[in-house]
Amino acid sequence: TGATVRPEGGEGSFAAAIIVDGTVQSYFKTFAKALEAVTNDQTITLIKDVAEDVTIKQVVGKNITIDGNSKTYTGTITVQGDGTPNANNKETLTFKNINFVVKANAYAIAAVKGTQARNITVENCKFTGAADGPSYGIRVRNGWNYTLKDVTVDGFYSFFNATESLSGLTVENVTVINTGSAFNFSYGTGIASLKNVNVDVTGNGIWVQNQNAFNLTLEDCSIEASKPIYVAEYKDKNNTN
Repeated sequence: TGATVRPEGGEGSFAAAIIVDGTVQSYFKTFAKALEAVTNDQTITLIKDVAEDVTIKQVVGKNITIDGNSKTYTGTITVQGDGTPNANNKETLTFKNINFVVKANAYAIAAVKGTQARNITVENCKFTGAADGPSYGIRVRNGWNYTLKDVTVDGFYSFFNATESLSGLTVENVTVINTGSAFNFSYGTGIASLKNVNVDVTGNGIWVQNQNAFNLTLEDCSIEASKPIYVAEYKDKNNTN
């Protein structure tokens, strides 16, 4: 399994550990190996900076927390939902205390299209984009219940991209700077709430495109952008007028 219960010579050679009720259960050479072993209501804590591309598969009834422990994560985390279009499924996936440093032409967190990734929380994280090309923060492609809280974002082409349907987004205490577009919603984004969000970008602050994007609430927000809130007109492809 790649697990070690008590590492000889300290933790330095290990990437991650699984922790239950504050106690380390096992150590892992890679973050990917820790993901293979983690079970319900367990926390994977990063021990050192990690540069891996991994996939997290959501399973009904399995709640997972990834605690970055203020380490740097350079790579893409792909989230694959269980594929069940059932909003009653309560499994959770939480990312906290992670410094995401995103490579050019890559995402930090990307959901797999059509898999219904859900109940995802990103808390107390920092996102930094690449200096040598466009990078992206979070991509949603079918899913619901995303929460961003106490997040700072710096240096992206675009940060949050709901390119497929998303039902339920809560954003609180988030700052986005030195970025092209902050929040992009399209194809059925419903019930999005932004509170204490500060945006200073060159492009779109909030971009709403296509049909069925609705119910957007803003409270105590500051948006500086060439287009602070932009709602694109929807035209039926069969209507040439």
